[in-house]
Amino acid sequence: MLDSGMQEWLIKQWHDISGNFKFWILLIVGAAIMSGVTALIHGLSTWQQVVLVALFALMLGWALIATFSTNPTRPFDVTTGNVESSVRQWLHTHSHLSKHKS
Repeated sequence: MLDSGMQEWLIKQWHDISGNFKFWILLIVGAAIMSGVTALIHGLSTWQQVVLVALFALMLGWALIATFSTNPTRPFDVTTGNVESSVRQWLHTHSHLSKHKS
């Protein structure tokens, strides 16, 4: 097994490189996906490729807008100590859902 000093050094090294490592993993996965998509659309006609790219761009744009336009409603974590006030706040915030229009 590793001694304590070596284990601490490995943990420190991981914290130093983890961001770059995750970036490279995402880059490799993205490149693999793009290679797969290129292989799939190779046999399609030009207009079909354009429609497919447009649909992909539309879905990507929709996902980005949905991701970055969210408004977090809970500024703190719910714990056993504040669960009652959190539920009351949620009910007050969403009380319009239970009101019927006449």
